[in-house]
Amino acid sequence: MCKHNQVLPKKKPITSLFLDKDKRQSILALQKAIKDKYAQYKPGDVKKSRLKDLAIDMWNSMQNEFYMTASICDNTVWHWQDELEKFDEQGYLIERTPEELTDWTKLCKGWYDRNRLQEVLNLVRDFNLDCQPSEFVEAFQSDFRAAKNNDTFCSAIYKWTDLIYWSPWKLSLLDSTYFQPKSAHYEDDFNPDVDDAESDIFLD
Repeated sequence: MCKHNQVLPKKKPITSLFLDKDKRQSILALQKAIKDKYAQYKPGDVKKSRLKDLAIDMWNSMQNEFYMTASICDNTVWHWQDELEKFDEQGYLIERTPEELTDWTKLCKGWYDRNRLQEVLNLVRDFNLDCQPSEFVEAFQSDFRAAKNNDTFCSAIYKWTDLIYWSPWKLSLLDSTYFQPKSAHYEDDFNPDVDDAESDIFLD
């Protein structure tokens, strides 16, 4: 059989590596429910366009949460289930501007290497990136943003593996809270309380 006629196995979504089966089933069921409801409305119906905005808002919101936390919390799923349930009664009255995908989400979604993305998301999850100070978040994202298209990926992985698992105290270097010790000898040279005459004895 010719290779070009072979059907390649479909890769599992990256979310399947981080979300449990029940969570994924809930999200898939929610997506299907929105799709089915969308098909019920006639073209030109305001509900159809408003539901499309809700669907985009929901999906972008979930993607942004996933790539920032390597998870999607139950409250997020429940929130969108509630939004869909009340849509026909009052939800369609809300004119919403769908949430945009963040630059970080776009970077992760466009990552050319699935194995590398998995490594990064493992660090995102274990570091609890979403709850870190902005200095740490920016430093983390900046390192992997730069590593995407060059040969610094391994260096970034080693650096953040060290910071997250082995030497978290070094994180203080990133937000200027690290106390730099001063040389005691340097201070003595300029200490006004030291009598120069007495110190000269050490030069004899």
